Amino acid sequence: ILVWLPPLVFTALNEANVSIRISMLSLLIFWFISVICLQTMGQYENALRQANEAVEDASPAVGNTPEPVEEPKLEPSFKAPS
Repeated sequence: ILVWLPPLVFTALNEANVSIRISMLSLLIFWFISVICLQTMGQYENALRQANEAVEDASPAVGNTPEPVEEPKLEPSFKAPS
């Protein structure tokens, strides 16, 4: 969502004649924020289980009950030449 912010900060510091070392260190702040966000995320399997439980608990009076969520099947996006 804020993928544009680190380059903007780096560019602004660079244009303000701040040392490149300090500009690079400013990018570390964004890296630490991303690591903290990543560590606070839950497990994928737990999210899948909770989604399936929510589907099972859905009221049929609302309309069609959605299908349970399945784990996506990963297939190669290209075929090797034979």
